[in-house]
Amino acid sequence: MSRSQPQSIALRRRRLGLTQGRLGAMVDMDQATVSRAENGMAPAQAEVLAETLKRLERQREQGDQREANAFWEAVPESPHRDSLLERLEAIASDLFGGSYREHENAIRLLDCLPAGIRTRTLRRLRRTKGE
Repeated sequence: MSRSQPQSIALRRRRLGLTQGRLGAMVDMDQATVSRAENGMAPAQAEVLAETLKRLERQREQGDQREANAFWEAVPESPHRDSLLERLEAIASDLFGGSYREHENAIRLLDCLPAGIRTRTLRRLRRTKGE
């Protein structure tokens, strides 16, 4: 396991709004074990936490995308709808190439767009970024 993984576990946990105790309860670990895993002193537990966080992030993303799709389906077609979507897509594109935080915000902004636009934009951005 890389040295950066424990630090990313703590960051990802905080981003999801979880305490060490709440995350530990999800995987039958106490708070002290989660803390040791985040500090790199419990590699096996860090792997379990990383997988759990990955699953939770995926669930959150899917929920955000379902909400966005439902919203845009409920919005009646209007002359300004397309220009609004284009502007949001352009903002996300600008943020995508920035810092880690800007990149994360770009992903969250794209999650607010309809599925077709989100998918098309992510493919284009990842292709131009070389991911």
